[in-house]
Amino acid sequence: MFKKINFTVEQEEDIIKKYLNGNSLRNIANDYSVVKETIRKILIKNNIERRDMRNWYHFRKYKFNENYFEIIDTPEKAYWLGFIMADGHVSKDGLCIALNEKDVYHLIKFLKDINCDGTNIKYDYKLNKVQIDLYSKCLVKSLNNLGLFNDKSYTCFYPNIQEELNKYFIRGVFDGDGSLMILKRKKKENKKQVIDYVLTFTGTILLTNKINYIISDNCNVAIKNIEIKNNGNYSVLRYSGRKQVLKFLNWLYSGITICLDRKYDLYLTIPKILKEYNI
Repeated sequence: MFKKINFTVEQEEDIIKKYLNGNSLRNIANDYSVVKETIRKILIKNNIERRDMRNWYHFRKYKFNENYFEIIDTPEKAYWLGFIMADGHVSKDGLCIALNEKDVYHLIKFLKDINCDGTNIKYDYKLNKVQIDLYSKCLVKSLNNLGLFNDKSYTCFYPNIQEELNKYFIRGVFDGDGSLMILKRKKKENKKQVIDYVLTFTGTILLTNKINYIISDNCNVAIKNIEIKNNGNYSVLRYSGRKQVLKFLNWLYSGITICLDRKYDLYLTIPKILKEYNI
């Protein structure tokens, strides 16, 4: 039985909070035993913008910390910002991260860090892909303020973060859109086995130029090659040389708190390889 209620200020605040957290008009109305129109009038009265019923906010099942990226003040936040900048997709409705199925535990780490109260991971077994979709205007606004937009492949820039967090942000970019190759070859003159490392970063010119500057400043490492793509909007930084790349990796993984496991495991194999070839 529906009833007429004269809502208190506290009750209206509770209704607004529930609505902004993704609850539907129907569910809120049921909580107070009123019709949906009553809840709608309260939202209009308090100048609360209605969700577009055509977008996905209405269907969000799980709650998470939508303000996670509002202030980048921890290594974990800096890391995930870098990872999303490299391997995420920001739309007007929210954030999507799609990874290879073998990296599913990395998505679980992210959901844990943003205090998600459910496991909203989608599996595509045909494409060996896992994906999460987080719908929140608040989240989108925070990421936009940090330089992440729908066309980030052309527009993203290095965010304004604390200097001591640069290493964690760059590790996130590397895990999302970088590569490390350990190459074995034989010298022509004496057929001696040698090991070479090649490390790359990809991203917009604005992003990669800043990353290169920070790497050079902290590790005294210089790029060997820059490949420019998409009419100068996109670039690939290439670092090579065993000592040079290892110097950077040691800096990147020092004080480690979070990383993509398979890339870190590859880094950990380096001492064994060097020992094997007496290098």
